[in-house]
Amino acid sequence: IDALLRMQWKWLSSGIYFATAGTNIFGKRVFATTRAHYFDFAGFLKLETKSGDPYTHLLTGLNAGVEARVYIPLTYVFYKNNGGYPLNGVVPSGTINMPILGKAWCSYRIPLGSHAWLAPHTSVLGTTNRFNIINAAGNLVNERALQYQVGLTFSPFEKVELSAQWEQGVLSDVPYMGITQSIWSERHFGTFVCGMKVTW
Repeated sequence: IDALLRMQWKWLSSGIYFATAGTNIFGKRVFATTRAHYFDFAGFLKLETKSGDPYTHLLTGLNAGVEARVYIPLTYVFYKNNGGYPLNGVVPSGTINMPILGKAWCSYRIPLGSHAWLAPHTSVLGTTNRFNIINAAGNLVNERALQYQVGLTFSPFEKVELSAQWEQGVLSDVPYMGITQSIWSERHFGTFVCGMKVTW
């Protein structure tokens, strides 16, 4: 059994999700645990503004916000630390930290005439555990992680967008898993991405 409750008032929104032991979200089928099944919940609190949105519009061209999420606060102590196997073959001891995710983002669209515009953007994500894709089990590691992106999008005329972005750290393909490589990882030194979008 699971249930979701969400509330919003203008720029502020929050939600809480409950799940019993039998669900895939908080049962043993997600991560390696020291116990089989249990009940837990997750929650979030978000402050956000979206340009043009009837509920959250604050300033034309501005999209920004901050968000905090917490997962399994009652039973995180039952989740094993998945730091991988060191050279001596000993399984790492301990459990994960309480899973907390914090994010802040901002972009501002600057008009440059009747059709052209420029939009700088940035975002920062921090987590109390890192998602370990090196180990085949793919579980959480007791390791704080940080990731950021900064970029620029330029539209010289209607239906065409040119973009450039630098990011340090790697996000998981699964959004709620957070970060796979932190900004101080020796396995990742940043990524620079350029792109062009044409809408027809």
